[in-house]
Amino acid sequence: MYAFAIVLLEILSGRPAYTTVTRDMLKRNVLAGRRPPIPASVPDDVSHIITQCWAQEPSERPTFTQVVALLTECVGRCTRKDVGGLDCSVTATEAVVGFGGVQGGRVQLPQGSMTRSYVPTS
Repeated sequence: MYAFAIVLLEILSGRPAYTTVTRDMLKRNVLAGRRPPIPASVPDDVSHIITQCWAQEPSERPTFTQVVALLTECVGRCTRKDVGGLDCSVTATEAVVGFGGVQGGRVQLPQGSMTRSYVPTS
């Protein structure tokens, strides 16, 4: 989960989490409980998920199933401002997906979930 938190942070910030520390310094910092700063531009809900995932005690970190549920809730509440101009305020219960293997190309999502239609480009 710690690595997932770092990857999520890097995706949302658009930069590496650690750039000015050596491998030994990084190891000491992590073991001492020091974490990279989370930019103010990261929504509070996502910031909370990141901090849960990199909890000092691994037993206090959520499972991937829990993280998926938290992210799903978070995405369902996001606004245009939260995600760089994307409109995520959709509450439909069905989405068209742009990949094979899904019966009829449609999946049923839980009520209140954020959904989008994804159409593959040719």
